[in-house]
Amino acid sequence: EPEDALKLIELASQAYDLYANQPPAEKNKFLKILLSNCTLERATLCPTYKKPFDLFAKGVKTGKWGE
Repeated sequence: EPEDALKLIELASQAYDLYANQPPAEKNKFLKILLSNCTLERATLCPTYKKPFDLFAKGVKTGKWGE
């Protein structure tokens, strides 16, 4: 529904601040929900996102949404 999409966008826009203000245990829970794996390639952290977060990450990276 459109209202749900707006709520999701609002929450996503606040995600950094919400994450930054959490204790380490809550940050860990969040990362376990968001990520399935991370690798380190030449000193660069490369996350692998779980579904549906992978679609958001791809949209942010490519600028193409829903493809």
